[in-house]
Order: sequence, then C-alpha cells, then structure tokens
Amino acid sequence: MKKIFTLISIGLSVHYLNAQVVLNKANVPAAGTIIINYDANVPSTAFVFGKTGTNNTWDFSKVTVQQGQEDTIKYVSPSSLTGSSSFPTSDLVSYENGDKYFTFTKVDANGIFALGLSGDVTGTGKNYTFTFPSPILYFPFPFSSNTAYKGSALVQKKVSGAEAGAGGLVDSVNIWIKNYTNVKVIASGNIILPSGTLPALLVRNITTIVDSSQAKAFGNWFFPRPPSSVTDSTFRWLTSESTEAYAHVIYKNGSISDVAYHKETIPLGLSDGQQAKAQVSCFPNPAREVINFNLEEGSLSKITLVSASGKEVAVSTNTTINLEGLETGIYIARIVLKNGQVKIATFVKN
Repeated sequence: MKKIFTLISIGLSVHYLNAQVVLNKANVPAAGTIIINYDANVPSTAFVFGKTGTNNTWDFSKVTVQQGQEDTIKYVSPSSLTGSSSFPTSDLVSYENGDKYFTFTKVDANGIFALGLSGDVTGTGKNYTFTFPSPILYFPFPFSSNTAYKGSALVQKKVSGAEAGAGGLVDSVNIWIKNYTNVKVIASGNIILPSGTLPALLVRNITTIVDSSQAKAFGNWFFPRPPSSVTDSTFRWLTSESTEAYAHVIYKNGSISDVAYHKETIPLGLSDGQQAKAQVSCFPNPAREVINFNLEEGSLSKITLVSASGKEVAVSTNTTINLEGLETGIYIARIVLKNGQVKIATFVKN
C-alpha cells in the first residue's frame, strides 16, 4: 500500500509503561536496505486482533497471503534522486511499491524529520517539488509504549497554467494538500511472524488528507474541482528491530482493506558513507523510453533493474537500457562492475 508520511507539529507527549520496545536513531534502516512484506490484501478469514492491554499475542503467521504479491519498501540515499538538490540536508529517503513521489527526510537523535516532497505528489502525472518552510518531525525518538501525538501540516505550490497543463485561458494554479494526523501507541505484546516471535507495540494512526487546487483566469480565482478528502485508519506493529513497521492493518470505511506483515529485510551491506559513494547517476530522470547510466567505458559487468514490487524486470550488459513495456513507477538499478564493486541508482519511469 502507498505510504502517506505522518506529519507531526503539535501535541507531542511521550510516556514509558513498557520498556520492551524503545526505538531510537540506531533502529532506522540504513540507505540500501530493502524490506519485503507478505501482502494478504483482504484476508479470506477475518483477522481479529486485540487493541488494548499489555499482554497481547498477535499471530500473523496464520494469515493467508496473496501468492505473487508482496509489498517492498526501499531505503536509499537522496543524492541520485530527482529533486534532491532542493533538499541538501536530506540523508535518507524511503518509499513503497506504487509510490510516484519521494519524501525527503533527515534523521538525528531527536527523530526522523520530513523536509519536503518531490515527484507526482498530486497524482495528476505532473512532477512538483514541495519544500516545507521548516523540518517536520514525524517519528520522535525515543519511541516507546504510549507515545502519542496529534498534528497537522499544509503544503502548497503555485505554478503557471501551462506547467499545470490547464490550457491557455488559465494564468496560474495554486495546489495545496492538508494533512491531519492522530497517532497513539494503544497496546503491547508479542507479534508472531513466520520468521519468529518478537515483542511489539501496536500503534494506531488516523490520517486525513485533504487536497485541492485553485485556478486563476481573467483575474479571478476559482476551484476547478471541489476539495477531496481521504481518511485512513492504520494499525502498525513496531518491534525493536526497526522503525519500519513489521505488520500493518488498514481500514477504509470501517472495513479492513489491507493486511501485510514482514517477510525479510535485505541490507545492502554498506554503511551510510559507503552507500553515498556507491550511488551512480543516471539520465534522463524521470525517464520515458530509455535510461542511461554514467559509468566508465568498459567497466560494466551487468545491470539489473528491480521494480517497486521487488521483481527483477530487466538485465542488461549495456549502460543504456530500453524501458519500453515497463510500468510507470520507481525502479532501482543494481550495477555490478567488472572489478566486483556493486553500485546502485534509482530513477522514475514515466
């Protein structure tokens, strides 16, 4: 499922009732990490789970998964991503399969901060960059039992009518997105996964996204479409292994719409500094027909393209790869050189 970042600006409070799970900066996945989750979508047998108390047992090992469907979350260095020049202090980006934009973040001892967004943020096929006036905390450290917070944030951008594809009569378009969030740790216990049993916190996240746009024509502003609102109620299970949830259940309109849980974590095996050095630039980015990689002539062994769903979609021994037939979305290129070095590049296919 697409991950909408949680924005926190007010009402932060932290309490400690159960010290089994305490998350800090050391628990943030390093750039280059790939996390793969089993995807059950809507299970054929209703998944019922406890939402209160401190001695829960949540058994995901018995939830039937959808064969051939997995959720893949990737953590990458921002340096090679489209729009990274607008966020020079960003040191980490994570995204899920299906995402068509990046949230640029910075991690320090106080938490994970969102700096802005870049890509098809509005879902209209147009790429925009939204820079927040100041960093927004969306995962506080330390994170422990009964952590709770509420917040809201507004991002907006004014573009020309031509840039928005609105036609010659429209002078300019003002795009805005409002995010309201209410997050609380509501229970603790043990989560049972195919890989084993771990202590866990159950976090409830109620998020409402309101987006709209205003257009200006003949000197007057008007709404080309009414504001749209989407509210998700998401339950996430956090373990001491990672700040990335090891399971989630998403509700829409009072009914479960998606269930996913942890399958495996694949580290790239490089430190943050090594990861930055391992990045390779590519162009054009976003790409439509072909993608080119900046490598020394004769140095390449092979390039493997991996889709956002975690599937290998192409293998090539050339520095230019034809993208025809590939779906739009985010891709990672795993580049193996003749000297044995492994490098990566990330790009968007439009």
